[in-house]
Amino acid sequence: MDWESWTRALKGKASTATATPKPDYGLHTLVHKDSEASGQVDIVAIHGLNGHYLKTWTDEDTGVNWLKDIIPKVVPAARVMSFWYNSTLQFSKSTSDISVFAHQLLEDIVAVRDTIEESYRPIIFICHSLGGLVFKQAFNVAKENDKYTSIANHTKGVMFFGTPHRGSGLASWANILGNVLKAASLGTSTNVQLARDLEPESKLLERISESFISNCGKIQIVSCYETSKMKFLNCVVSEPSPSSLRIQSVNIEL
Repeated sequence: MDWESWTRALKGKASTATATPKPDYGLHTLVHKDSEASGQVDIVAIHGLNGHYLKTWTDEDTGVNWLKDIIPKVVPAARVMSFWYNSTLQFSKSTSDISVFAHQLLEDIVAVRDTIEESYRPIIFICHSLGGLVFKQAFNVAKENDKYTSIANHTKGVMFFGTPHRGSGLASWANILGNVLKAASLGTSTNVQLARDLEPESKLLERISESFISNCGKIQIVSCYETSKMKFLNCVVSEPSPSSLRIQSVNIEL
């Protein structure tokens, strides 16, 4: 074997060794139920920034996953699903935004509710951080698009955990970092568009919230929000929902 052939062989082995599997983005069913059974409910969890469909909901110390291990004990009739999307801001080449994530979510929910019984099941959403904004946009689209009418009509409740309805100061830091990385030509990037959409007083978030206020109707809403600053940041990630949503909800401080 000549030097050139040997070098190519080594490069091939190195690329094979360092190859990482492609993320399995989409809706994952964690607790299954009979597709033709009646009296069931669908629970859909949506993680937040830099989140994961399993890790976000798993206690690091005990390994207990809230979706798989706790919810079935409280709601035995629930099919539990978790939506995974590319919400990474730093070191991500994704150009997706909230609207793209919302459409992906709707398409995946339609796909899993394909029997008559499933299409009539009530749906409850559990949303963390950015996930709450993705849900609101998805619900707005469902109200306006006949393809997703069943989702809108059967959404009965939503729980917001730390959702920055009016944006978050964290987004400004991500936006600055993204521009620095680009300027430094480090060969990676940040999803700057998503970061800008999440900045305080974002026009996009304002439009999403205004539409949601008009569309949400009789949906039962529970909002959990932060009242203390994170130890290493000079900002609070989310605010009390009454000033943000301007709709009736049960509010819980974290």
